[in-house]
Amino acid sequence: MLETLIKWTQAFQTVGFSAADMDELIRPENLYNIRPVIINCTVPPLVPTGLSIKSHQESGDWRWNPRTFLLVTKDQKEFSLEGVDLLEDLTNQPLLDTWLLNACVLDYLLTHQNLIPESWRSLEVIFWGTIYEDGNKNQFVRSLYLDAVHGWRSNCISMFSKFDAKRPAAISS
Repeated sequence: MLETLIKWTQAFQTVGFSAADMDELIRPENLYNIRPVIINCTVPPLVPTGLSIKSHQESGDWRWNPRTFLLVTKDQKEFSLEGVDLLEDLTNQPLLDTWLLNACVLDYLLTHQNLIPESWRSLEVIFWGTIYEDGNKNQFVRSLYLDAVHGWRSNCISMFSKFDAKRPAAISS
C-alpha cells in the first residue's frame, strides 16, 4: 500500500502537483466531489411483496456522502427500543426527521455496493425515511446488512422488533 502511495505521489509531482495540491486532492470530502453520486429520493422505492408504502419522505436529489452519519439514540445505547418508540424519538428531534434517509438510498446502495462504507459491515443500518405496512396495518422498515454468504442484503423489520445500538439510523450528513 505504501509503495503504491509513493508511486502515485511521484506521478502527480511529475505533472506539477505540489504537496499542497496533493493534500487538497486526497481530502475525503473532495474525493467524492470529483464525480458526485446523486440519488433520486423522490421516486418510489422498492416495495417488498405483501407490503405497501405507508409514508415516504421525498427528499429530492440527494448527494451521496461516504461519511453519512449513523445515529444511535441515547436510549438505544443503553437498551433495545421497539421500532415505534424509536421512530417517535427520532421524529421528535428538531430537524432530524427531515434528515432520515429513505429507502431510495438503500435501493441505490444495493446496486452500487462499492459505495457502502466499511464501517457498516457489522451493523444493520435502518432507513427510517420510508415506512411500509401490510394488509393488517402492521408497520415495517427496511434495513441494509451484510450477510456472510450472500453479501449485502435488505431486510424488512417489524416496528415491534427491538432496535439496539447495532441497528443505527442512516441520516443525511
